[in-house]
Amino acid sequence: MKISTLLLVLIFAITSNCTFADESNPFVKTNKGTVQGTVNGDVRVFRGIPYAEPPVDELRWRAPKPKEKWDGVLDATDYGPNCPQPRRGRTPEDEDCLTLNVWTPMETPESLPVMFWIHGGAHTLGSGRIDGSAFPRSGVVLVSINYRLGRLGVFAHPDLTESLEENEPTGNFHLLDQIAALRWVQEEIEHFGGDPNKVTIFGVSAGGSNVNLLMASPLSRGLFHGAISQSGANGLSQLRNPGIQEGFGVSLAASKDVESFDELRSLPWESIATSDATYQRDSGPIVDGIAVVESVPDSFRGGRQHDVPYIGGANSFEGSLRRAIPIAAFDAALAADRENIAATYQLKPDDPTLALDFYGDMLFVAPTRFLVKGMKSVNAPSWQYHFDYVFDALAEHVPGASHGSEVQYVFDILSTINLPPAFAERLGLPAGRYEPSESDLNAAATVHGYWVQFAKTGNPNREGMPAWAEYTLESPATMVISNDGIQTRTAVRKTQLDLVESLYARQSEGM
Repeated sequence: MKISTLLLVLIFAITSNCTFADESNPFVKTNKGTVQGTVNGDVRVFRGIPYAEPPVDELRWRAPKPKEKWDGVLDATDYGPNCPQPRRGRTPEDEDCLTLNVWTPMETPESLPVMFWIHGGAHTLGSGRIDGSAFPRSGVVLVSINYRLGRLGVFAHPDLTESLEENEPTGNFHLLDQIAALRWVQEEIEHFGGDPNKVTIFGVSAGGSNVNLLMASPLSRGLFHGAISQSGANGLSQLRNPGIQEGFGVSLAASKDVESFDELRSLPWESIATSDATYQRDSGPIVDGIAVVESVPDSFRGGRQHDVPYIGGANSFEGSLRRAIPIAAFDAALAADRENIAATYQLKPDDPTLALDFYGDMLFVAPTRFLVKGMKSVNAPSWQYHFDYVFDALAEHVPGASHGSEVQYVFDILSTINLPPAFAERLGLPAGRYEPSESDLNAAATVHGYWVQFAKTGNPNREGMPAWAEYTLESPATMVISNDGIQTRTAVRKTQLDLVESLYARQSEGM
């Protein structure tokens, strides 16, 4: 192509409402300005697109402000920095982190369904950095996002509350960021070949919890049309009130030896996003009365959640998280009724497996069933899964599918596993590299296929895959995904989960 011709094509791409891509430099004109991404085979990738103004200075601890227009072409070839988090690594971090990433096919002859990924990380860790290429190859536009974390993501202080304008949401800045990103999707995704009227949100762990919060938030109504919560941990939990969170804010100021909220706001983000004994405690969502008006279980119980198709699921070895995130309340609940719980789990009271299984059920599995069942209060279809698939080479050596292990199957990004000597010895396996088996690859293709089909039709079922029965009160179906196959079963682990729900109910009565 001659230089003059190339210039004309670039001018057309930048000044028109169309998109243009050569072999390596795709351009898209959005309402805010033009972005230039990269090409990965048959997929266009746009990384680090800002969806809000940087939440710095006077915008720290305020609802996100829509991004202003920019001049010229924005370089969207690399991810933006991660939002600040206590566990620092080599990846760049900065408070100016409200960016998103888009994967879309090279050719988009029609508007495609959109999947909106919310990462996990206990509300304190993580980012939107993930390989989303399999989705556009399956006919879906994928969006992943960064959102504020830790004390920068959830925060309250009496002086901040006093300064708010009428009806200004506050406190849950992480959730407000996600809502702002969903609004960006409504306004911009058509430029990338996506359909703003067919958006599915999905997330894992804290991301799954955020999916559930979005299901219950009045501010997110109409911004998505389907939801998948993978190990969302807030199904039966209660949220904090603003007064308690304000107390945490006052304590934070005192610990930083500052006398005013303005001084606290002006501190470098590095001094706020620090790892200490209270960091995880300070980061839980609150009922602010605007973005979050009630707890997720109260919303689902009362039929006030959004009436969209819903998938909820958890993994068979969620207890793998117990050592990383010990929760004293669950240990206390086990200690108070150990004999009865052990009998229900058909284990001896001193069996170490009991604490792991009980932890996983209390935090993830029982809440999932509660919310899937709760979708019947709005007459919306719902499906439940139990993920028990383990990388084939390890299947006989680990107790089940650990927390978050389904993500690589959902994204269809299985890769070689390298077992270091110490870990391999613990499993009783030779150290070294293990390739995915044909069974592993088929399981990933199937799970990915369910998620894609759900995004396309609001139902995970399609011809050629095992039938996944809808969850109903008459037939509480669960799709069990394991190394023995994929099949729908009813009343999976009903006795144990009924006990867990009764313990939650007993705790609520005592509050």
